[in-house]
Amino acid sequence: MKILIAEDEPLCLKNLETLDWASLGIKTVLTAEDGKIAYETALREKPEIILSDIQMPKLNGLELAKKLSINLPESRFIILTAYNNFNYAQEAISSGVFSYILKPYMDEDVLKTVSNAVAAVYEEQQKNSYTAQIKKQLEISKHFLLSYFFNAVLDETHEKNELYDIFGITDKNSICTAMVISLEYANSDDSFKENFRIFNHLIRIFSVHNANMVPFFNTNRLIFFFLSEPSTLPQKAQNSVLTFANAAETYLKYSYLEKFVIGIGKSVPGICNCETSYNGALDAIKYSFYLGFNSVICISDLEISEAIAYYQSFPIEEFFGNIKAGSFEDAVIRLKKLFNNFRRSQSPIETVQRICHEILVRLALCLLQCGLNPDLVFNKTNAWDVLKQYKSINALEEFMTNFVDVVTSTITFRYNQKNLSLVNKIKDYIRMHPDTSLNEIAAHFFHSPNYLSSIFSKEAGMTIKSYIISERIKQAKELLSNTDKSIGAIAAEVGYKNAQHFSTVFNAQTGMTPTNYRNALAKIYRKI
Repeated sequence: MKILIAEDEPLCLKNLETLDWASLGIKTVLTAEDGKIAYETALREKPEIILSDIQMPKLNGLELAKKLSINLPESRFIILTAYNNFNYAQEAISSGVFSYILKPYMDEDVLKTVSNAVAAVYEEQQKNSYTAQIKKQLEISKHFLLSYFFNAVLDETHEKNELYDIFGITDKNSICTAMVISLEYANSDDSFKENFRIFNHLIRIFSVHNANMVPFFNTNRLIFFFLSEPSTLPQKAQNSVLTFANAAETYLKYSYLEKFVIGIGKSVPGICNCETSYNGALDAIKYSFYLGFNSVICISDLEISEAIAYYQSFPIEEFFGNIKAGSFEDAVIRLKKLFNNFRRSQSPIETVQRICHEILVRLALCLLQCGLNPDLVFNKTNAWDVLKQYKSINALEEFMTNFVDVVTSTITFRYNQKNLSLVNKIKDYIRMHPDTSLNEIAAHFFHSPNYLSSIFSKEAGMTIKSYIISERIKQAKELLSNTDKSIGAIAAEVGYKNAQHFSTVFNAQTGMTPTNYRNALAKIYRKI
């Protein structure tokens, strides 16, 4: 703590300077020989206690007190005076003087008076510290007072000063636009702390853009009310908010690992209507199922367009069923109908872009369901950034048609490869188990008999039953050629319970009975 002693009498100044100030917790003692020096020293050093003679050259004690009360209102000013006059003391007190000491004085009187001033300074500092803590807590707590805010702006009894002190609102007639950022898809157990960090960072980002806003935090929802001048057109106000939303979108894409959605409500006149804009932003977020995540959705875009209604009636399951079945032509017919509806309704390009984004997300799911890595087609690119490059519905339709073609072709190729592999496995199984049947094969490979028959016939050019017969006859020929086993034993080994039935089938396939086949081979061997 510092004390400044202003006294034009050298002996008196020296005496005051040498008092035991350290016992009062005062570590620095400053001196001045006249009022002007005292004023300049006080402004520079900012002492907590100022002890000044009433009569000094250049600037007397009362004049010094009046001037410093403006620049150093928290300093305690004590006057030394030889005038034992109550009216004069009153004038000194009204000038911001803490106390006065009459001359001649005792050192003990000076120390006691200054001690009281020191106590007053400490008390004020503690009060200011407590007030600062309260303000700091209020600054943090106000972000959790959304319900109170809604009540306050609707209650006419709330003073303007109250809304200003807590939320910084200077004009209740401002145009208000709500932005809600949904972070409800975070999986982290510590999402509250992480989301609050993001919340504070976004406040700093918006502040850089000179945004006039009232922010609120609600665990997984970051809420911002942006305020514009009452004379601002609603469309202009919303365009400004879109600028902030794009800044938030850019930040979240590069720093947030989970899905997010930014919803923007309509711009409304008057703070009292802020809840209407807020509910509109929440409604916009609900459309993320159709329009995709990690994007900005304006409720005004959705309400002026029939695009969402068309997409809701779009035969989505049939469309993606065509994709997974490899039927490109059928899928494109449905896609073309959807885009024709977009053109007829003159749907906003931003809304169509978001619907296309949802379709791309579902196409990626189709690839996963077909056992394919979506990166084979998407190449780890940001689909939303790609879609935003197309500025017309025709360009978007061409892009989506080409994309569906690529996905369909990829799935078809995958199925062909998969089917060929399955057919080869079935052939191997039949060679090892010639006595098998279609139902046994279906059970072994966990597929229905009809599905296996269809796949096998398409890839092998014959039915499974025909292939089984062909393999049995092939193995029977080997046995007839290389062993002395009886016809009945060979029939049983290749899957026929009845030797007569085996002979009939063998004759139908080779043009001779098993016996004749063996005899014919024996004649050939004898000649050799």
